[in-house]
Amino acid sequence: MKVVIEVAPRGSAVRTARAQIAGARRGKSANFHLSFETARSLLADLTPASVDLLNMLLKVGSCTV
Repeated sequence: MKVVIEVAPRGSAVRTARAQIAGARRGKSANFHLSFETARSLLADLTPASVDLLNMLLKVGSCTV
């Protein structure tokens, strides 16, 4: 499973969910999508601490909680 952080148009969450459901029926692993409508909203929510956490998780690799 991957985490995908993206800027996507309104309504894309429903399309992404439908695509993932169809993929799951074919045995494909689902990814976690975190979508923002604008780059401004993404950057407003992505704090320096969040960026540090993402960098650490990228270095660690696969892990579970």
